[in-house]
Amino acid sequence: MDSIKKEVRKLLMAGLGAAAEGVEKGDALLEKLAEKGEETLKQGKIKNEELKRTVKEALKGDKEADSVFESVKKMSAEQIQALKARIEEVEQGLDAEKPEDGEAAVAEAEEAAEEPVAEELNEEADAEEAAEEDK
Repeated sequence: MDSIKKEVRKLLMAGLGAAAEGVEKGDALLEKLAEKGEETLKQGKIKNEELKRTVKEALKGDKEADSVFESVKKMSAEQIQALKARIEEVEQGLDAEKPEDGEAAVAEAEEAAEEPVAEELNEEADAEEAAEEDK
């Protein structure tokens, strides 16, 4: 009978030990999952900020394009023809170069886009108008 009591007690202690082990492992797993969630949240916030910045930059580019289009609307037919000729020159230059490095091509395109073509043409038109008014 003593042996049965010992075995039952051993079995009960094993069950109690298993429950304690489960709680410990569960707590450790819960802690690990919470840390992972915090890390994911931080990364999500960073990605969200990057996305906001990208959208702002894209919208800024749209505003710059709108500004250029507004300048073009004010141009005379001759000024528009001159602008078209300059655009064709740029396009032909891009076709002739065929850069091997994509980053170099992007940099060149950005530099070309920054050229104040519309402002130059507007200044020329203003100078022509002033000269005509002086006559």
